[in-house]
Amino acid sequence: MGVKVLMLAACGLWLTGCRAGWSESGPGRSVDTFTYVSTAHQPKTITVMDTRTAEPVWTVEIPAGQQLVIKFEKNDQAKGTGTPDVMRWGLFPAGTRWGTLDERIPVPGPDARRVEMTLREGAEFPTGS
Repeated sequence: MGVKVLMLAACGLWLTGCRAGWSESGPGRSVDTFTYVSTAHQPKTITVMDTRTAEPVWTVEIPAGQQLVIKFEKNDQAKGTGTPDVMRWGLFPAGTRWGTLDERIPVPGPDARRVEMTLREGAEFPTGS
């Protein structure tokens, strides 16, 4: 009986590790999902660049106390275009582990895009602080 319980516990830990949710350190596997947390002393701006033109495709200033989650996916309906992928994204309170990425934008494929993170100068405090 003890071996079965131990095996079930090990399987549960393994499954939990595989479904780690959103975190700034990443999900631990390649799923093209990225999380950026903006803090009072490290307010972040994220920009997706088209490396073919060196032009920004999209940018957001993440408010302090919030996190940005972005996920890149193939868009089969956009094959043959300059933006064959779609980026789903959302802003959430820092520490959020799960949610729905409701916003979408067409983006270049992985060979023609770069995600840039910059820190804004000075401290910024979450609203209501």
